[in-house]
Amino acid sequence: MLIFNLKRTKAMKTRIVKFILIIVAFLGVFSCEDYLREENYTYTTGSSLVTTVQGMETMINSCYSCLRLWYGKEPAVLLSEVGTDIYTGGNHYISSEYATYNSSLNGSSPEVDEYWKYFYFALNTTNSALGYLPESPMNEDLKVVREGELKFLRALFLWHITEIWGDAPFTTEVYSSKVLTATKTSVDDLYAQIFEDLLSAEINLDGVDTQAEYGRVTIWTVRSMLARMYLYRKDYVNALKYANMVIDEGGFELAPSNDFLWDIANTEYPGNKEIIWSVIYSDNGEPANYGLIWSETEIWPARHGNNMHLTFLCYYQAYKPALLERSLEYGRAWVRFMPNLFLLDLYDETVDTRFSSNFREAFLCNKENELGVAIGDTVMYFSKHVVSQSMRDSADYLILDRNDMWDPTTEAFIYDRNYYFCLNKFLDPTRADKEDAHSGRDVFVFRLSEMYFIAGEAEYYLNGGSAAYPYFLAMANTRAVGGDGEAMLNSYGVTSDGSGIDIDFILDEKGREFCGEFIRWFDLKRTGKLVERVRLHNPDAAANIEDYHVVRPIPQSELDAIKNKDEFTQNPGYN
Repeated sequence: MLIFNLKRTKAMKTRIVKFILIIVAFLGVFSCEDYLREENYTYTTGSSLVTTVQGMETMINSCYSCLRLWYGKEPAVLLSEVGTDIYTGGNHYISSEYATYNSSLNGSSPEVDEYWKYFYFALNTTNSALGYLPESPMNEDLKVVREGELKFLRALFLWHITEIWGDAPFTTEVYSSKVLTATKTSVDDLYAQIFEDLLSAEINLDGVDTQAEYGRVTIWTVRSMLARMYLYRKDYVNALKYANMVIDEGGFELAPSNDFLWDIANTEYPGNKEIIWSVIYSDNGEPANYGLIWSETEIWPARHGNNMHLTFLCYYQAYKPALLERSLEYGRAWVRFMPNLFLLDLYDETVDTRFSSNFREAFLCNKENELGVAIGDTVMYFSKHVVSQSMRDSADYLILDRNDMWDPTTEAFIYDRNYYFCLNKFLDPTRADKEDAHSGRDVFVFRLSEMYFIAGEAEYYLNGGSAAYPYFLAMANTRAVGGDGEAMLNSYGVTSDGSGIDIDFILDEKGREFCGEFIRWFDLKRTGKLVERVRLHNPDAAANIEDYHVVRPIPQSELDAIKNKDEFTQNPGYN
């Protein structure tokens, strides 16, 4: 049985949608598409929505809205990137339980409580939409398509629940009375449901115009998810099958360069043919009442829009305010997340364009001043290498090299955590104002490069490195200096016969490619490398991480609310 934070809910009515207030406060939450117009349906109940086609579409769009609780949000980075081998906390999260795995990582951790509530809300909203869909006056052919979309979304929400908490409650039912007991469903059974939904969605969406309404789930979205899920379950035959299907038949292409991939002008298909599916954000912001759920006062945290452009930036303008000021180019810094030295050292920038593309090494004067410094002159320079004394003596700007920022022996960060290498991927210079915390940048969920990684890893396990090599070479040719992927792979210890390809190379290469993109913690967990690589490469977390940290704690609020406390217990290792 399933419990949805009953301490916070109102009394149940005839169906669960009547007590959960529909999250879609407007239909315009995904860019400017006609099918997502801005309208307020916050307090609309399922029984009234289902009587019209527009109402049914509103309910379905509410399920899409739930995607933005995770993709593009700061707390999701804490659970998916921080506390891994590649990312840790900046000044704001210097002692975060997710960065350090300290004793505060327990059932009272706010982010765990938040996402348990959010994902189960999303899951139940999707269950409700699927329950109402047969009653809708919607055209029967369209019902089939929408059912496929909803089943994909349910699978995606359920995957997050499964990987974050392990054995967890699940149902496809829509309850008609309050539930005060909870039963855990095994990970195997949860994955069985995920595959059932995805394979059903694949059938429903076969032959549907894949880009008719940008942002909607397509058959290629489903097949990309299937490739990922089969890889997670170590079914390498099917992982390879679906990854190759997307690569060969989907009409997608690898971006010609990393700069092209992350240029905000190229965030949508078909302008950027690497993008298979994104979570879409509106350029116009979100209404203040977006996501009212339990009452007129309790809302989603005020994190409107995609805020990824804020969180990976250092506090650059604080160094010399007379010479540096906040700008659209450099972004508005929230000083949340910083890379470990290990991530920076993964790149050989002499052969790999991704380092200089992903990370900012220099900040240039952008403010008129009376100090004799010209606009465009260097003010602050970061280097992951040791900078010679002669270069320091000749420079009239701040230099921070690896030995200034990291202890040479332990690789622990020893400098002020307001200053570090900034990740550029998510910057949004198209915002209306440099102070604007909202970004309308879409969030990539599946891109073609992941399919190459999945196929390469599957081939490695099935047939060895020589079979995997062509997939990594194809990727490398689009990321390497001068397009010389072979030279890039050689630099990383891989030769043309596939020698050097193993799971550690694959994880290193995925770190170079996907850093910051909501997947690292999950990749390390599924490969059994989380604890090992954190202990080796993350000094902030090495001393505290334990084997049980491969799942997160169940919120204490849920454990307090249920009656069968002896049966439904906290995940092992957490208090």
